[in-house]
Amino acid sequence: MKNFLNKNKKACPSTRRGFTRTLSNAKVSGFTLIEMMIAVALFTILSLIIIGAILSVNSAHKKVSGMATIMNNLNFVMDDMVFNMRTGIGYVCYPTTFFLNSLPDYFSASLSVPNSPSDCQNGYTVGLTSAYGTTIVYAIAVDPSLNSTVGRIYKSEDGNNFYALSPKEIEIDFAKSGFTVAGTGTGITFDGKQPFIAIRLSGKIKYKDIESPFRVQTTVSQRQIDS
Repeated sequence: MKNFLNKNKKACPSTRRGFTRTLSNAKVSGFTLIEMMIAVALFTILSLIIIGAILSVNSAHKKVSGMATIMNNLNFVMDDMVFNMRTGIGYVCYPTTFFLNSLPDYFSASLSVPNSPSDCQNGYTVGLTSAYGTTIVYAIAVDPSLNSTVGRIYKSEDGNNFYALSPKEIEIDFAKSGFTVAGTGTGITFDGKQPFIAIRLSGKIKYKDIESPFRVQTTVSQRQIDS
């Protein structure tokens, strides 16, 4: 019996305190240092590419948003002119040489020419009497801080003090823009016609490194029946 137990004891795994210890010859493998370095390098390159794409998209979004804001400003300028011209009376066209030496954002000028309704084919300044009885003047004037061919739109609500209505990012081509006034009964005779003003604005919008040309034209007729 003792020999049998000793024989089986050699064949069985060794035990200690009730736990069985199993011996294994399996080989454990893992990543080498070179493989880890390659993986980290690839992850870094992909991260840089993704971050660069995100920054590029974000920058493009900011530029588009800035351009949209400037376009909204141009639309506001047009809406302001159209509203006051439509509801106003007594359209006056001023000489084309007026306001050629304006200040960038604000200036004063005395309107000594003409103060009665008059027509013009290519004027740069128009005045009118608003629905509230005040004098409103719009002028396309050269901004000396830009150059001699680029203008901005100025507005006066008393006929003397003018302020810039459009920002510097909106560069109006002085040679291709202007006002046409007709139907007032003087100048270009359109008697029996309802007075109207044709607005022509041409130029480009510059925002950072983006330039976008624009051309806007609309005709506004006096709402009050011309008698």
